[in-house]
Amino acid sequence: MQRGGYNGSLAAANVGEWGYTLNLKEACLSGQQWRGKGSLEAVTTMTLPEAAQPFTFEGNATGVLLVHGWLGLPGELRPLGAYLARQGYTVAAPLLAGHGGHPEALHSVSWQAWYASVATAYQALAVRCGQVVVLGYSLGGLLALELAGQQPVAGIITLAGALVLAGGWPLRALVWGRFVLPWLYPMHKANFADPQLRAELSSKLGPVDFDDPAVVANLRTTLRISTRSIYEVIRLGQHVRRALPRVTAPALIMQGRRDTTVLPESADQLYRLLGSREKQIAWFERSGHLLPNDIEREQVWQQIAQWIAHHTEPTMSAQTAPPE
Repeated sequence: MQRGGYNGSLAAANVGEWGYTLNLKEACLSGQQWRGKGSLEAVTTMTLPEAAQPFTFEGNATGVLLVHGWLGLPGELRPLGAYLARQGYTVAAPLLAGHGGHPEALHSVSWQAWYASVATAYQALAVRCGQVVVLGYSLGGLLALELAGQQPVAGIITLAGALVLAGGWPLRALVWGRFVLPWLYPMHKANFADPQLRAELSSKLGPVDFDDPAVVANLRTTLRISTRSIYEVIRLGQHVRRALPRVTAPALIMQGRRDTTVLPESADQLYRLLGSREKQIAWFERSGHLLPNDIEREQVWQQIAQWIAHHTEPTMSAQTAPPE
């Protein structure tokens, strides 16, 4: 079976920064978990890691809906959510469909299912809050824009909104070949003697015996990305691009100049195509794709809080959600 390699595939390198393989947000271990030092033990059930759990912070009647990125988890936005909660806002972050577990789950999920996760979370938040701002990171930015075209949100904030992706023709070829190459294996040609790679993997997987050939062989074949899911990301981007002129809520577009996953021109195109009368771009010169947690994160968080305060009405406490 042909597989994309860690060092041998430009498409894999670009896709990997979005996902939990090269960027290692989550270990996608095909139904297996790490047990003990450097060993893999098959398990029949999987539990969501803490970072995959949806979260809510109770606050006033201004709600902020946080939408994580592709192959990401709600936990990647928890520090930002906690900061916004300290400003008094009610904050909610759902888990997108297919995320947080076995890669097979994501392989069969459409972008419409991702959007349904966001729409359901929005409805629950809107019951308790009189006004809701939706904030999306990367893929979540596209989903936030789709929501803003469907619901009366008070404002939209995108962080590295994934309208223009890096990858060029290798990425397009990967998508065209999804029927013959359903999975991308970013670790297939990885150099597990590389200290940096060992450190990155160990930080997410725990103690790993990289000198054990069986462990290395397992890593090469179990860490994988669905090419069909990549196709769904692209489909969503195409859909949102066509819908942008109909999105009229106030918008803040935030983008790192050093982003090599979502190209900076994405922010310019979002600004140009959005139908919002009130819109602005905030550039962060030293930041890459991981904008909410990168080197300028404090400035990012502060600007988000200031923008929300400027674009929402002062409120009292949120309404208590009715019993289910």
